Amino acid sequence: MEDILKRLIEPGEQLINDKKYSEGVDYFTKLIDKHPNEADLYEKRASCYIYLENAEKAIEDSTKAISLDNLNLKSYFRNLRCYILLGNIRKAKYYTENGLKYSKKSNVSKMNNKLFKHELDNIKKIEELLESVKRSYCQKHYINALTFLEEAFLIADPTLEQRTKSTNGVSILGNISINGVCKEWQLLRGKILLKCKQFLIAKKISRFMKEKYSSYLNGQFYTVYIEYIYDEISLEDAKLKLKGVIRELNNSDDNEVDFYDNDDIMNEILDFLKQADEVELLRNKYNEEYNQGKYQIADHGYYQCLKLYDKYELYSISYVKLLSNLSNTKSKLSKFKQSTEYSTKAIDLLENMIFGNKDKKIETKINKINNSSFKSLFTKLYLRRASSQRQQKLYDKAVNDYEFLLKLLPDNSG
Repeated sequence: MEDILKRLIEPGEQLINDKKYSEGVDYFTKLIDKHPNEADLYEKRASCYIYLENAEKAIEDSTKAISLDNLNLKSYFRNLRCYILLGNIRKAKYYTENGLKYSKKSNVSKMNNKLFKHELDNIKKIEELLESVKRSYCQKHYINALTFLEEAFLIADPTLEQRTKSTNGVSILGNISINGVCKEWQLLRGKILLKCKQFLIAKKISRFMKEKYSSYLNGQFYTVYIEYIYDEISLEDAKLKLKGVIRELNNSDDNEVDFYDNDDIMNEILDFLKQADEVELLRNKYNEEYNQGKYQIADHGYYQCLKLYDKYELYSISYVKLLSNLSNTKSKLSKFKQSTEYSTKAIDLLENMIFGNKDKKIETKINKINNSSFKSLFTKLYLRRASSQRQQKLYDKAVNDYEFLLKLLPDNSG
């Protein structure tokens, strides 16, 4: 029977070699229907599922193969790698330890023992790193948390190291695409990146979540949050969307792989909505004071509002606009140095959010501002800063800003 089975498997292996993985699944499924108790058939179909990026199906087949033959070491290895991919370190550890145990019993190859020992060491490192991530995040040591998490990424997906360029930035991985790590880890990375003000990478993760994991509830919250901080949706629209997310979370079981249970996520959503409400109400209140010409009161109010934004770490386009408001009130009160400082802070944050802060070339900035939906805000900020610098007799700096503004295309937005 063994020789017959080997001959039956060969055409399926050829399909795998030819990268015809879906056809391979169909081929081995037909064989399994005829020979349902042959572990090797499930193991081969599992390899097709791996190439098709269907880790759940691969686990199902590998687990079946192990139940039929507990010395099928490839299936232990495949399960441990799949569970790492899915972020389930507890189950990955289980299959690694059992793979090592049965590898020692089989005496087939000492290399297998070394392989499982190596994977077990890696899993223990990942466990330690993830604990460090949680601890650092709770202590608001965000750069440390990011470093620990990305080190876990590099262990979980060794191919990342080959694509990672040496950078001097906050992130080890930078802006590279990451597919070999579970959505839960990627989402946490996005949240930490936001805390580190790495907005463009965080926004890219949001797009990835929306395109690939649209039903992932924690990912839906993250996507709405990104849309809100970029002024793409109003707070009222955010509330409507997040009410649906809360309802679904309330009716769903906890995700055992996620770093937080559903109650934690719901509390995070409610905190965000409460905080966003609070700062918007306060800002609107002092906008009215400003419109009535009460610049001193508006100035004081805007500053209190800014402290709230900082407390809640709500760095956003609204935050930029608040800095712009403060720059304006300082100018109205003839505090031109402070007006310049707030304009500069606003420009720096807006540049970081829209096109990053790595490339300082004037031509690049002008091109990106001209193609940005926030061009009028950029223009207002540069104009106000130039005016305040002129009032301080900082003519060279004022001229630089005026010349920069002249290079921008005419704004036809009205």
